Amino acid sequence: MILTIVSLLRNSLGGLMGLNFANGSAISSPIDSKKGKKQITFEEHLALSSLLFHWADSYDSKDWARLSRILAPVLLIDYTQVSGESYPSMAAESFVAMMSSPGFLGDPLLKTQHLLGACEWEKVDDDFVIARQQLRAGHLRFEDETHKVEKQRGHSHATNEFYFRRVWIKDVEGDQGRWEWRWAGLKPVVRWNEYGVGPTLENISKTTDAEFYFDVTEDVALFVRCAETTYECDATLHGVRWFMIDGTNEPVPADCRKHLSHLITSHNYAGPLEVPGLTKLSGLRIRGTYSGTYWDNSLLLPTNVTINDLPDLVNITISMAIDDAASITSLNLLKLRHINLDLLLNSTGGPAINLTFLSLADVDSIKIYGEIDTF
Repeated sequence: MILTIVSLLRNSLGGLMGLNFANGSAISSPIDSKKGKKQITFEEHLALSSLLFHWADSYDSKDWARLSRILAPVLLIDYTQVSGESYPSMAAESFVAMMSSPGFLGDPLLKTQHLLGACEWEKVDDDFVIARQQLRAGHLRFEDETHKVEKQRGHSHATNEFYFRRVWIKDVEGDQGRWEWRWAGLKPVVRWNEYGVGPTLENISKTTDAEFYFDVTEDVALFVRCAETTYECDATLHGVRWFMIDGTNEPVPADCRKHLSHLITSHNYAGPLEVPGLTKLSGLRIRGTYSGTYWDNSLLLPTNVTINDLPDLVNITISMAIDDAASITSLNLLKLRHINLDLLLNSTGGPAINLTFLSLADVDSIKIYGEIDTF
């Protein structure tokens, strides 16, 4: 039996904002008028301002599900002035994984507040808007979970460029959809910092090294070993931040936390992806890529993975996305029980695939597009 399934499980991500862009009066701006820039409408101002609020407040509340709901599929993240790193086409789930990392804003001992100031808008075209806005980001890290003794502080003052893109959101039921504005990236211009550099701005590249890109099948064993035995520790106590145990024979220091990895396949990977022994991930992403960048509307290159077999995977702490995946014929996750955010599977245009989720009990939403042979 062949089914076409678009389903939700438990709490859906139906809280996405339905926005109305029609018949809105333009917001005047002396700067925009002087430069001849297009002006945003009042409805667009409300929608984009709401995205900015939820961006800042999801950081400060560590609400990663809310952050995930406002993001465009692909983001431009330019942290050149913060860490020297720039990501011109970062997947939304990779951005959530980076921000929620224990080495970044996911640290439970870290409190933040991102205050937004004056803002100007530039409507590049009907589907792309830039906001330039003042920002103060306060950071305070405590000694322990009681949050009573301060350990470190650092506050950054900046003018941020925020990017917004209007994207097509497909309905979870049927073939209909709608256009929505989504937060699509940022570029901070740091003016100055209090107390040196903010405590979470040490080097963002350290929070993304868990994104291991599979190019060939020989990479699998190395990835599993790193993912299952690597822990993040207090460098002050141990002299190093990363600690790898020797299999199951070596005890893990009490103050260390398991460092979760984000599994991603590159476009060069072709054929079956079989990863036995892997039990926990922060995220799983198998999807197509672009010959240039998403922003250039370049040619989409679909994934060449055919089979996904992760028989021992139990927990995904963020999300799972398999997209532009017409080549996939089988997906086997026998022991997978928990996905904190959403599961996306889009095999549109491909053959009917075999899905095996015998143990899945907890997920925020499931979105499946394509032909399903066995479920």
